[in-house]
Amino acid sequence: MKDINYRDFTLGSGETVKLSLAHILQLKLSTKRKDIYAKYSKISGRGPQNELENAYILYAAYACAYVGMNDGDGGMMGETEWYEAMTEDRDAINEALQGLYYPNRKTASAGRS
Repeated sequence: MKDINYRDFTLGSGETVKLSLAHILQLKLSTKRKDIYAKYSKISGRGPQNELENAYILYAAYACAYVGMNDGDGGMMGETEWYEAMTEDRDAINEALQGLYYPNRKTASAGRS
C-alpha cells in the first residue's frame, strides 16, 4: 500500500492520536464502521455547519486512522469519548482540519507512515 499521510493530533490530556482522511482508509472505514462513514459523508458533502460537525470530521479522521492501523475498531474511542477527550484549542482544531484537507501544503505538519 502507498504511503498514507497521518497527522498527529494532541488531545486535551496531552495524549497524541493519529488522524487521516486518506481515501483507502475511508474505504476501510466504510466497511468496518458504516455508521461513522455515513455521518462523515453527509457532513463533508455539504460542508460542516458548526463546531460539532468540525469535531465530528476529526473523529472520522481518527476512526479512519485507527481502523487502518489496527485493522478493526476494537479499543477505538466512541464519539462521546472523543468529544470529552478533544482539546478546546480552536486553533489546534482548525489547523488539524486544514492539514487533513490539504496534507501536502507546507503549513500542515503531517508525517508519513
